[in-house]
Amino acid sequence: MDNNAEHLLRLIKTYLSHFDDEHIVRFRAALPDENHIKSLPLESHWLPVSEQIQHVGATAPQTSAIVSFIQMHANTFAWRQPYKTGQLPDEFLEGSAWFPIADRQGPFVFDQGLVEIMLLDRGVTYPRHHHEPEEMYLVLGGDVYWEANGMEGSPAWKRAGDCIYHPSHQPHQLQAGADPVLILSLWRGGGFEMPNIH
Repeated sequence: MDNNAEHLLRLIKTYLSHFDDEHIVRFRAALPDENHIKSLPLESHWLPVSEQIQHVGATAPQTSAIVSFIQMHANTFAWRQPYKTGQLPDEFLEGSAWFPIADRQGPFVFDQGLVEIMLLDRGVTYPRHHHEPEEMYLVLGGDVYWEANGMEGSPAWKRAGDCIYHPSHQPHQLQAGADPVLILSLWRGGGFEMPNIH
């Protein structure tokens, strides 16, 4: 059992329990019990951009424990860049990274969705894209400029403690502000192929 992934999943579930947003409530209800779920420990992996985790922008009172835990144990997670060279600008490929918490491949095996942490270095843009699963971004630290075609409240700056919801196939993009940004990314339903970049 990956004790850091287990502890982080508990922190996340506690954090999600403070929201009354219907999408988050449904997603949290579907999350597995970390005491009764298959685990598939992943080998830790480090990317150069991962060091920016120590410089993430301001947190909110309800997100500070999660960010502090990730910073303290950053080198134990399986950081990855799922996009390939040539798919997206080098600035994005070098300035972004993810690590999974619950996924089909582990560290907790979760077939109904995806729970992962996303890091964007300062000023980096995650280009406009869409995907079949519905998605929630919960900003844990830093500020991000969010745009989503035709969605209420877009475009806008989102800060730690804010939640962003994207229904299935909703085009959207993000740009980190003056500091690196840490985001909890939740996918639910649909296929889990790579997003379609516009």
